[in-house]
Amino acid sequence: MLQIRDGLLLEDPVLGKYCNTASPPPLQTTGPTAWIHFHSDFTVSDRGFHITYTTSPSDPGCGGTFTDSEGILISPNWPNDYAHNRQCFYLITLPPGEQVALNFTNMDLENHSDCSFDYVEVRDGRMETDLLIGKYCGSTLPAPIRSSSNSLWIRFKSDSSVSRAGFRAAYSIACGGILSGTGVFRSPYHPNPYPYNKVCEWVINQQEGYVVTLNFLSFDVEGGSCSFDFVEVRDGPSPSSTLLGKFCGDQIPPRLQSTQESMYIQFSTDSSVNNHGFEAAYDSAIEGCGDTLTSPSGTITSPGHPTNYPHGANCTWYISVLPGNLIRLVFDSFNLEYHANCNYDYLEVYDGTGTTGNKTGRYCGRSVPPSITSADNQMTLLFVTDSSLSGEGFSASYVSINASTDCGESFSSPTGTFTSPSYPNNYPNSRDCTYKIIVQLNMQIMLNFTSFELEGTPPFCSFDFVEIRDGGYETSPLIGKFCGSQRPPVVVSHSNRLWIRFHSDPSITSHGFIAHWDGTQTGMCL
Repeated sequence: MLQIRDGLLLEDPVLGKYCNTASPPPLQTTGPTAWIHFHSDFTVSDRGFHITYTTSPSDPGCGGTFTDSEGILISPNWPNDYAHNRQCFYLITLPPGEQVALNFTNMDLENHSDCSFDYVEVRDGRMETDLLIGKYCGSTLPAPIRSSSNSLWIRFKSDSSVSRAGFRAAYSIACGGILSGTGVFRSPYHPNPYPYNKVCEWVINQQEGYVVTLNFLSFDVEGGSCSFDFVEVRDGPSPSSTLLGKFCGDQIPPRLQSTQESMYIQFSTDSSVNNHGFEAAYDSAIEGCGDTLTSPSGTITSPGHPTNYPHGANCTWYISVLPGNLIRLVFDSFNLEYHANCNYDYLEVYDGTGTTGNKTGRYCGRSVPPSITSADNQMTLLFVTDSSLSGEGFSASYVSINASTDCGESFSSPTGTFTSPSYPNNYPNSRDCTYKIIVQLNMQIMLNFTSFELEGTPPFCSFDFVEIRDGGYETSPLIGKFCGSQRPPVVVSHSNRLWIRFHSDPSITSHGFIAHWDGTQTGMCL
C-alpha cells in the first residue's frame, strides 16, 4: 500500500492511497512538503513503484521566507476573503542567537472548536515537526508569541467551504523580557549593529531579601545627550521607578545595584545612527550587601550592622564621585573574624572601579583601619565572609574632596592611624596635605611612623617631605622636617595638639607613610 499526505504530519490530509497495478493520476501538494508511506505485508510481493516529482512556485502572497529584522505576514488576498483550499507556509529566520516576536494584529478565520477547518498554525522552529506553539481560528487575537530560537514556522490552511478576511501579523526581533537569578542579556544583534526604532524592556526580579546587581560587559550606544539612543536603568519594576542612570556613548557604565528586589532596564533607539549596543550581566546580592554610590558623601555598613553579618557574603560597594575629586574613607567601627592573613572574613579596599585596580589594603579583626584617600575619583570595597564565625562588621563614611587642594584631615579620637594619599601605593605628585590631631585637654600625643618612604635625602628635604609642628597651627614650633627612607623618631607633643604637613613635588613619587598616634597619656617626654 502506498499513501501520500499533503504535509509531514499524521493529521495532514491524505492526497491518495494506492494499491494494485493502476497508475495513480498526478498529484500536487498545497505546500512545500509531502509525506509518502509505503507498506508491505509478510505474504505476496510485487515490483513496487517508481515516482518522479517536480517543484513549482507557490502562489504570490501565499507564504514565503522572511529574514529581515521585522516584517508583515498576511493571508492571501488580505484584507479581502481568502480562497478555498489554500495552504501557505511562512518561515521567519533571524541571525543565530536572536529570537522572533510575533504579534497578530488582525484575525478573522472560519471558527471551529478545535480549528480543524481554516486555521493558522505556529511552530517553534524551522519545520512542520517542531514544537507546536498554537493553532488559531475564529476572530480572537492570539497572545503575543516569542520563539525560543531564531526561527518560527507558520502555516495558513483553508478548506473548501467558508472563507473570511484572514489574518495579518507583524514580526520583529525579540528583545526584553522578565529575568531572574543570574544571567546575561544584550541588545539585538550584539555585537553587530542594533536595529533602528527599537524599544526593549527588561525587568529583573530576585527573591525576597535580595537586590539586583547589574554589570555592563560591553557598551557602544550612539552618544551625545542620550536623547537619541540610550539605556535607562531604574530602581524598581516599572518605567516610573527611581532612575539609577541613563547611559549612551562608548564608556562602560558603572556597576548598578537596586535597593529592592526588582530592576527595570529600557534600551531605546532612533531612526539614524546604530552602533554595536551592549551586553550586561545580572545577579542577586543580599539586601544591604553592596551598592553603587555617587553622592559626594555617604555611609557604608556591613549587612545587618550593628548585629552580626551573615555567613557566605560577597558584597561590593562602588564609590564614584565627580572627576577632579578624591574619596576619603573613614572607618567608625570595625569587628571582623581575625586571621593573621585575613583569609576568612575580610574587607578589601581598591583604587578605581573593580577589584582589578590597586589594592589599598585587606583588613580583618578588631583594629580600625586607617582613613584611606583614593588616588582618583573612584574606589571599590569588597567584603567577604566565610561559613564560620561572624562579628558586628563595620561602619564607614566617605566624603568627596577636591583633588587639587584638599587631602588632609582633622582627627579628634584618642588613638588612630593616618597615611599618605593612596598608601601603600605611590602617593600622587603635587599634593599638599595637612593633618591635625587634637586630643583631650591635658593629654599629650605620641606619634609613631611605622612605615616611611619619600623622595629626598635628609637633611635638605626640598622635594617631598613630612613636616611636624608642636601645636595646632602651621606657625607652631617646628619639631622636624623628614624625607627619604629613614623613619622619623617617635614624636611627643607638649600639648594636646599636633600639626603635620605632607608635601610632594611634580616629579618622583614613592610609597609614602603610615603613622599611628596615641593621645591617652600625659607626663611623657623623650
